[in-house]
Amino acid sequence: MTSVKNLQQAQLTPEDLEKFQKIKRILWKINMVFHNAEPNIGTLEKISDNYDFQWKRDENSAEPMTRQEYLKSHPEIQDPLDFSFSLSAEDIIEQKIPMRVMGCTGVAKLFAKFAEEEGLDCCAVYAAKINDLEKQQEGSDDIVNGHQIIAVQFSDGVRMFDPGCINGLQFHKDNDGQEIVVPSMNMLLGEKLIPQDSNDPWEQRQAGTVITAIEPAQSLERIESYEDLKRHYLPRASVQQFRGMTNE
Repeated sequence: MTSVKNLQQAQLTPEDLEKFQKIKRILWKINMVFHNAEPNIGTLEKISDNYDFQWKRDENSAEPMTRQEYLKSHPEIQDPLDFSFSLSAEDIIEQKIPMRVMGCTGVAKLFAKFAEEEGLDCCAVYAAKINDLEKQQEGSDDIVNGHQIIAVQFSDGVRMFDPGCINGLQFHKDNDGQEIVVPSMNMLLGEKLIPQDSNDPWEQRQAGTVITAIEPAQSLERIESYEDLKRHYLPRASVQQFRGMTNE
């Protein structure tokens, strides 16, 4: 695996810079979806013409609604486990689904939708909790938790980022703080995801996860249930590959 200190220090082509701008526009659109669903959680402001943005919160800002709170207020939902996975990107936008309710799979679906509109090629990165994979290998029927993010090919290699990060575009870094860059998508398989912000509960969902599948972003729209998602975790998972790995 190779690394660079940051994207600005890499040798970027005009095509790379165009991809960079497309990603930032898409993240702005996603955060607009977050804000439209829950305008009381804070003020979303664009702070540059390059689609940099920030969230402003004060003592009057509400906490984002949790999935449990949403389900309690919508007793008509018959299958809590599959509800969020069943939502398409269009459903999320039209029904104004809160960010913590749509979950990382829903956010990735939004990115895939907007990426298609922007003409940006990208892949969905599926990562599962190592401990859950080991339990499955031992015969457990417990749910396999995971986290879905996005990868984009640049001229110098592939970079990953979490489209649900409300702090804007942050490419994944290694333990030394250097951006992770690999020559091809398949080289990401088996790599651990490292939370980029220790103070962000959303980021902490990545702790102890390992990449089990990388597929075109359009694969996300075929996920309509937990079982659909689980198939991206288990078939390619080898417990021997993950044993001995610990959270860092």
